[in-house]
Amino acid sequence: MDYTYTAPGSYAFMDILRTPLSGNTEKNLETINEFKNDRNLRNATERILRECGPEMTGDYTAAIEGPRSFSPYLVFLMFPLAAAILITLILLLFTGKGEFFIYGTVPSLLAATMLQSAADRSLSIKKRITSEGIDFEIGSLVVLGKIIKAAGKLTKLNSPVYSELKESLEKIKGADRNFNLLLLLSSNQVFYAVSSYILIKHIVYYFTVRNLKTDSREILEVTKNLGRTDALLSFARVTEELKTEDVPLCDAKRSGKEKFLSVKNLVHPLVKDCVGNSVVLSGKPSVITGSNMSGKSTFLKALALSAVTAETFGVAFCDEYIGSPFNIMTSMSPEEDISGKKSYFLSEAEAVKRLIDALNPEKAGLYVIDEIFRGTNPEERIAASAKIIDYLGDSNCLLLVSTHDIEMIRELKGETDQYHFGGTVRDNQLYFPYTIEEGISSGTNALRVLEIIGYPTEITDEARILAEDIKIRDKTVVSDVLICPDTTGLS
Repeated sequence: MDYTYTAPGSYAFMDILRTPLSGNTEKNLETINEFKNDRNLRNATERILRECGPEMTGDYTAAIEGPRSFSPYLVFLMFPLAAAILITLILLLFTGKGEFFIYGTVPSLLAATMLQSAADRSLSIKKRITSEGIDFEIGSLVVLGKIIKAAGKLTKLNSPVYSELKESLEKIKGADRNFNLLLLLSSNQVFYAVSSYILIKHIVYYFTVRNLKTDSREILEVTKNLGRTDALLSFARVTEELKTEDVPLCDAKRSGKEKFLSVKNLVHPLVKDCVGNSVVLSGKPSVITGSNMSGKSTFLKALALSAVTAETFGVAFCDEYIGSPFNIMTSMSPEEDISGKKSYFLSEAEAVKRLIDALNPEKAGLYVIDEIFRGTNPEERIAASAKIIDYLGDSNCLLLVSTHDIEMIRELKGETDQYHFGGTVRDNQLYFPYTIEEGISSGTNALRVLEIIGYPTEITDEARILAEDIKIRDKTVVSDVLICPDTTGLS
């Protein structure tokens, strides 16, 4: 979904998604609609941002927040040396006498090399610097110069979209001149190499950084405003492309109710021919059951994604979205540390703990957990999951949890809404409608999947008998909660 052209745009895109309750949703939606409705503005903006480019040879934010420089005494010595090198080269060119080169240019170049090394060492001591030395810093400043230049071009488009960018740019009036020489030096590799030998590169860098220090806060504001523009343009492009693929899209509406969410024909925009689902969630935790591959995870991801885009860009991937303002948190597919330092269960536990720590009595949360605690033994998984659902259910959040543990539901003390995804077998193939239904699923398909892909019947038949014995032995058949009839044909 990130179609940004610039590094600040990519940062802004992720920042917008990570801060859903920033209060800028309506403003973001206005800008997105402006780009969608004004094709000329959109094309002109894309052209300017494309020229700016996403490439970075250095971290431009570090150049703004902590510009690094070297001693002015070194610059004081660089001026006469640079002049000496140029003068001796000119005399050599016009007179043809090698003495000017041997006794003038060569010693000056050696002294210049020593000053360059001293300047690079000074930068290394002041802050972290790679082996590239000053070239790493210049790369950061060149990117910054391109961003400021692009910002100036965008404000000349005379669109209300760029009013904030224009205001921030006026605060650093003339700052772009500080970068012009640096951009000129970096525009040609030969020119850049020559400027390095005659110290011009170091001198220009010094004065650019010196001037940057006085405008760093204002320049950072310019980069943020340009990045926000790029991010919103990116989302406008995404929504335009999805429309051509018949993905439903609607403006999100605010609900006056607390912990409320209603979606109609909700889809995941990245899933081709995704089946739409509708659901109304209000207050109580929702537990979703269903067999493998039936659509639980995709539904949860679709719901979380639309909630995020609704809170940040003001749109959702469905026919209708009505919801309370939410702080959206998820625990989906935590990664195991293959180095052995962190197990899958520990990753799950840390992810759920992050959700608990984020609870806020003043801001409702939308919490989505996919297959809670599947990385540990059944007894402790059921016990811990039940208590976590009870705890979050009593807190200020709207909770959705998917699970294969039907027996966990009878351990819940609080009220919950139950939903499930089903499936059938047709011509020895699994078939899933991918539609959400009320109630708890009693169908399973793990052994059926093994049969279909060709496992020996000795394994599957005996495993089925053993599974039934385990159910009876552990008394896991739930009789005191509503179980939907097994119409799946998967057991």
